[in-house]
Amino acid sequence: MVSGRAAENWLPAKERVNAMKNKKVNYIIIGICLVIMLVTLFLTDSPQNLWNALCTANPLWLLCGLGCMLAYWLLETRALFLVIDGLRKVSGSKGRKLKPTECLRVSMVGQLFNCITPFASGGQPMQAYMLSKYGQSVGTASSALLARFIVYQFVLTVYSVVVLVFKFTFFLEQVSGFVTMIIIGFVINTVVMAFLIAVGFFPKPTTKLLLALPGLLHKMHLCRRPGRLHRRITKELDSFYTDFHAIRHNMRILIRPAIDSAVQLTAYFSVAFFVCMSLQNSQGVDWFTIISAAAFVLMFSSFIPLPGGSGGAEISFYGLFFIFFPGDTASVGIALLLWRFFTFYLPMIVGMLMMYLDPDSKQAKKHMEQMEEEKQLEEALEEQKERQKEIQQK
Repeated sequence: MVSGRAAENWLPAKERVNAMKNKKVNYIIIGICLVIMLVTLFLTDSPQNLWNALCTANPLWLLCGLGCMLAYWLLETRALFLVIDGLRKVSGSKGRKLKPTECLRVSMVGQLFNCITPFASGGQPMQAYMLSKYGQSVGTASSALLARFIVYQFVLTVYSVVVLVFKFTFFLEQVSGFVTMIIIGFVINTVVMAFLIAVGFFPKPTTKLLLALPGLLHKMHLCRRPGRLHRRITKELDSFYTDFHAIRHNMRILIRPAIDSAVQLTAYFSVAFFVCMSLQNSQGVDWFTIISAAAFVLMFSSFIPLPGGSGGAEISFYGLFFIFFPGDTASVGIALLLWRFFTFYLPMIVGMLMMYLDPDSKQAKKHMEQMEEEKQLEEALEEQKERQKEIQQK
């Protein structure tokens, strides 16, 4: 295995620069979105009105919102623990049983990397490595994390269907452009859910479809090295199906995590309710309507290709929650700021604390950076070999 430092030295200069930039670009995007949100708030209303609205916020209701976020994290920790422990038992894995504090660290570091990467793509790789440091096999960790994600996505889709059935007409009458926004979010969530089920429970057609992608992407001039992508897909699928086979034949281990996910999402959506309740100018605030609006916001923003769904989350929240603060732009702006702090910035802060206070987390971060450097080196070497073959064939 090539060391991280050696990989950095052997990478082409352009790739080294890009690798360094990629470590900072997501933080820059988050900072820019935060600045844009604050500037937009000051443009929609005067600083004095915004300050007055913030001063009216009832701290007891805000504490309830904070309690909901704590419940969300703890339920995520418990659901992840149940999936990992259940898979460890049914698959005969030799990995040891996780401690609650270890599982909490894994969950919160995952929250951090979900927030700072597009499509929340960075959480699971970091969690998988941390689980391996805590004595779980890589195969068990990867399969458990994907099974956990499937359960979460399934419950979220069911949740979305329920709120659509009961509250679609209400929001359709209140918010212009609501139909397009929600249909896009719901369709994407449903497609992702269907794809995850296909990957987990229909391996042959899914494998055939996925292995056909490199050639298709190459024909569309979107993939320069289809052979390399084909090998990578094959390797990942073989590793995944080995452990996921045990889950398919022991579905009972997913029942309790599914129940936890339903309660977890309810707690998450309730944060918006308590934020609205804390502001004295809110009108027509009933719990189910608020959590329905929060569910629609998550539906729409989950697949915005920016860290934390930045931009999409703010726009959809402001558009939907304005109906609860008619004519009061200051209050809806403060509601957006408080909600975003609880659901986005606070998880990053806690995740960073978990990362830097735990030596295994810091080691995981360094290892992930080293793995990225090694991956870039291996890809560069493979590309060079393929070019040499092409030249020889000509």
